Amino acid sequence: VVVAIIDTGIDINHPEFEGRISSLSFNAVTEKVGIEEVVDDHGHGTMVAGIIGAIKDNGRGIAGIAQNVSLMVIKANEDNQGVFKDSALIEGIYYAVDNGADILNLSLGGTYANPQTKAALEYARQEGVIIVAAAGNSSTSNPFYPAAFSTTLSISAVDASRNLATFSNFGSTIDLSAPGVGIITTVRNSGYGTVNGTSFAAPQVTGALALMISHLGNLHVDELTTRLILSAMDEGDQGWDESFGHGIVNTWNALTYQIISVHFETYGGTAIAPMSVVSGQPFSLPEPPTKRDHVFEGWYKDASFTMPWDEAVDVAVEGLVLYAKFNASFHNVHFITSGTPVDSMVVERGSTFNLPETALQDHDFIGWSLDEDGDFMYEPEPLLADLTLYAQFVPIIYREVNFFIDGALYDSFLIRDGETLQLDIPSKVGHDFDGWYLDAESTIPYEHQVINDDTTLYGQFIPHVFTVDFITSGTLVESITVNYGTVFTLPITEKDNHQFIG
Repeated sequence: VVVAIIDTGIDINHPEFEGRISSLSFNAVTEKVGIEEVVDDHGHGTMVAGIIGAIKDNGRGIAGIAQNVSLMVIKANEDNQGVFKDSALIEGIYYAVDNGADILNLSLGGTYANPQTKAALEYARQEGVIIVAAAGNSSTSNPFYPAAFSTTLSISAVDASRNLATFSNFGSTIDLSAPGVGIITTVRNSGYGTVNGTSFAAPQVTGALALMISHLGNLHVDELTTRLILSAMDEGDQGWDESFGHGIVNTWNALTYQIISVHFETYGGTAIAPMSVVSGQPFSLPEPPTKRDHVFEGWYKDASFTMPWDEAVDVAVEGLVLYAKFNASFHNVHFITSGTPVDSMVVERGSTFNLPETALQDHDFIGWSLDEDGDFMYEPEPLLADLTLYAQFVPIIYREVNFFIDGALYDSFLIRDGETLQLDIPSKVGHDFDGWYLDAESTIPYEHQVINDDTTLYGQFIPHVFTVDFITSGTLVESITVNYGTVFTLPITEKDNHQFIG
């Protein structure tokens, strides 16, 4: 099995790689071929290579995961550094694919999704090369490339307790996880050391894949991926999760599990693609099929519908066909709404049903229609076929109403268009309220109470009127009327041989 390792090179004199380094190894910076061209001047590549393919049973050091393996070393780093130009990586990918690599290991990356790197990996995938990449060591969910490309298997790292390593990246692009803490491997100058990182989790998966190809034959990329996923040890949340992906790679399971296919006969219902499952182990069925004017009743093990499939207890031990049973005596009614969700109904053929309600903020629900645009509103009638109904809403229009008294804002609120305005009767000391007017001069009284526009109303008050009587033994003084709160001028009265003092 040919494993291409795009990295910093390899210690070509390390006894763990004797006879194992491919003569097609390539320096993607100098574009020269040969083992002498890929001498590791940094150390990272040597560490990765030992995990994959260090020689077993040579009386020293470690044993790599895969033995029937040729290491095609692609040296792509800048001189004496652990950094890489995208151009060198891309060059290395195309070289590895065109020169017979079965697996590509990329224990490197960054945050830039270079479209040319993406294209090179898509080419590798099309040519049947399976790609494994490290998820990154920044303890973040931000995408890390090339691992985050859909063509690669993105590998996070776990520790000896099967917990996500504290440094490991996580997130929506993680496919699988593997050991990446305290890994003993080869180092330069024919030595050994202990390393941590997703860079050393990825080659665990690469080594497992090399064993799988060697033991099981040159399976298609999709078959290899499916087997790795189905045989992984589930950790964290059940099924896929952002830390472990589909689980921790289990090499023994991947080599020994019998993978079988389950096919689905839907008799004209929505087609369901075959799925791969592990023989003898429970599995989850896909979403049930739909069939117009029929209701799905369940899966059966036989076409005569005498043996129902019980997902809780039944397992498949060999290739299996499951048969979908439908009932034409009932129909499905589906409700499409942008408001509060409404569950589908199963309604007996020929019967009617009560239409449900749905609500959307700041909208009025006006009913269900047969079409998305609401041109054909649905009127209940006996149901003779499957039905999909669409909720129709109209926006609620609000009008602003402002109330002013004595030139100052008294109140303000919003009222739905067309609703009746409940008028307040304000009070003012020493005054009687005369009503609301449409103008500040109080010449146009407000008479109707249905609001159809933004409205401003002005409150008018009539002051209380008081009579002031003057009692005098002098000349007569007539009574006067005075409005509440008004200052008035006192009259003068006269009397012979007297002075008026107030």
